[in-house]
Order: sequence, then structure tokens, then C-alpha cells
Amino acid sequence: MRRLCTLAFVGAICGATLGPATAVQGDVLSRVWHGYKQNREWPYPYVYPDREQVRGTMSIIVANGWRTQNTLGDQYFVDEGSELNDAGKLKLRYIARLTPTQRRTVFVLESDDPTVTAARIEAVQTAMAHYLAAGEEPMITTTRVPNLGSSAEYIDQVERKFRDTTPDPRIPKESSDDQAN
Repeated sequence: MRRLCTLAFVGAICGATLGPATAVQGDVLSRVWHGYKQNREWPYPYVYPDREQVRGTMSIIVANGWRTQNTLGDQYFVDEGSELNDAGKLKLRYIARLTPTQRRTVFVLESDDPTVTAARIEAVQTAMAHYLAAGEEPMITTTRVPNLGSSAEYIDQVERKFRDTTPDPRIPKESSDDQAN
């Protein structure tokens, strides 16, 4: 009985659908056909936008990495002032000589005082003139994103303290059990 009712219901639906064509039925059929084509072609229409999304994210990550690498923070200036210290000069030389041309932008960390920031940019421009070829203009910009890290002096102090507190190596004495074996 249940099968008969189900068959009658399905037959009534099919009969109503297969009856005279109307605008509503045409719209339904076109949506069904569109859905069928979309399901048949899946996932190919979505592969390229997904790839572009990943590439865009990766290019942002790479740009942030280069910005971090080429940022001159407070530790590269003498007493957090406007004059470059030796580490800052070495970092600028590295950027000017070993960094790819399209990534040679030097980022100077902004100070709380705008005059200190301007003096830092001037010091970086003067120092970069020594490392670049004649006529080559340095790309220098400011950033507010601090470099995560510590000064080399601090890291050296930590390393020295670690070495000083490391115990001398000792070989354990042989016991009578070890001689029996």
C-alpha cells in the first residue's frame, strides 16, 4: 500500500512537471541544468581562485619577511639616537650588496620623536651612498612595525653566561659491578 501511494505521488509530480511547458518550468529546468553542469565540473572552476588566494597570501608573507629583514630598529643606532652604530653599518652593507635589487628597500623604525626619525633617515641615506653604485638611489621608508629580536650584545651576554655555568664533563668511575661483566 505504501509503495502504491509513493508511486502515485511520484507519478502525479512527474505528470505535473511534464505537462504543458510554462515559464516557471523553463526557469526550473534551466536552474537544474546549471546545477548539473556545475556539479559535473566541480572543483575546476574553484581551483584557480583558490590558487590566486594562496599566492596572494604567500606574497604578503614574503613582503613582510623582507620588511623584517631590512628594518633598522633602535638597536642599530647609537643610544637609540640618530647615528648608526657598527651593526647598523654592517646591516646596510648587507642590504646594499647582497639583497636582490627589487628588495633593497631599507625600513627605518619610527621613533616617538619625528626629528629623531628624520635624522635616522638622513644617516641611513648618507651611509647607503657609500655602498651603492654611482647614480643608484636608495629606497628608504619608515615603518611602525618593530623588529622582534634583541641586540647582539644581549645575546652575547646570554651565551657567555650559559657557557660559564655549564659543568665540566666527567666520566663516571667504574664500579665493582661493571668489572664483573
